[in-house]
Amino acid sequence: MGVNKFDDAYYRQWPFPVTDEEVQAEGYLKSLTPDEELAVFLSIRGMCLREANRTAEAAEAFAAAVRHAPNVRGYRVMLASLERTLGAGTQASQKASAVPKPTK
Repeated sequence: MGVNKFDDAYYRQWPFPVTDEEVQAEGYLKSLTPDEELAVFLSIRGMCLREANRTAEAAEAFAAAVRHAPNVRGYRVMLASLERTLGAGTQASQKASAVPKPTK
C-alpha cells in the first residue's frame, strides 16, 4: 500500500476545474498557516453543526473561522448565510470577535 502524491496541475482539475483567478482569490494550492488550519477545522465543525440544525453554534464556529482566516471569502459567505437564517438579532460575529485571538 502506498501514498498517492499529485502535483498542483492535478488539483487544478480535481474534484472540479478551477481557474487561475479562483486559485489566487481563494488561496488554493498553498500551504496553510496554523491559524488557517484552525479555521479549516472550525469551518468543518460549523458545517457539521449546521447539518445538525444547531445554527447558532454553526454561526459561532464560522465567526471564529473568519477571525482566524479573514481573507477566506467562503467563511464570510457562510457566516452571512447563517446569520440571515438566524435573523437580524444574531450576535455570532460580534461575539466571536470579542474573544481574544490566542497568542503564539
